[in-house]
Amino acid sequence: MDFDSGPAPHLNRLFLSTMKLGYTLNVCCGTDRTGDVLIDVDPRFKPTIVADLEHLPIRKGIFETIICDPPFSMYRTQAWIAELGHHARRRLIISTPLMLFRLGAAWEREVWMIDTAGHFMRIWQVFTRGGPHEPLNTFA
Repeated sequence: MDFDSGPAPHLNRLFLSTMKLGYTLNVCCGTDRTGDVLIDVDPRFKPTIVADLEHLPIRKGIFETIICDPPFSMYRTQAWIAELGHHARRRLIISTPLMLFRLGAAWEREVWMIDTAGHFMRIWQVFTRGGPHEPLNTFA
């Protein structure tokens, strides 16, 4: 995820830092530093762990929250979304194209759109196990 090249990188960082719960993993982290453990396939981003989204070297249930902003080419298949849902204990936050996903009855989904004042609107789907989070303040 390359927040630094957009017109309003602070809005996405504020959103993620407000939405995360507890011990947090950021997969496909790119330039974003939100989270306790950072994973990216590209070592130039200096992640905590260099690994691929589809082959995560982590145990299930360690992280309260998992954040993922993958390349949109990953959406050709969606098995990795369910896998991230199995890894996250309480919350999964993913940046998606204009597609809606479901993880099952145990997860409630909210869709947030951040207007970055550019040509690209960032869409985040936030899945919370067992119910929604507390209402948030505005991000503008």
